[in-house]
Amino acid sequence: MLHLINIGLDVYKKLNAAMNKFAFIAIEKGNLKAKESGFKKAVKGKAKQAYFDNSESLMHSILRKLDWDDIASYQKQFADLAKAIFEQIMVPYEHEPKMLEAIIESRAMLNNMLNKMGEISE
Repeated sequence: MLHLINIGLDVYKKLNAAMNKFAFIAIEKGNLKAKESGFKKAVKGKAKQAYFDNSESLMHSILRKLDWDDIASYQKQFADLAKAIFEQIMVPYEHEPKMLEAIIESRAMLNNMLNKMGEISE
């Protein structure tokens, strides 16, 4: 069970890093300088809340049918959750041209980190 918790926390750290990158680029490229800390905190807070709210039910689901030979599948489920939360949080910013670079770069970062995590465990 500790291994599953570590996987979930590792995926969260990757999501948090991607949200941090998004906020950093959005602040640099956009007109958010005056709202810098509030914007960054809000974006990262939304991601954290959504991830932990949804990962709890995912963890319970996994534990009900736990098969240690299928750990890569569980890792993928946490990764898919992080990707879905990322996309959900990006929706309000998708139509703002100044935010596109931030979305694209942070999405690529998240996907790259999650893909590397899968390579290590296989």
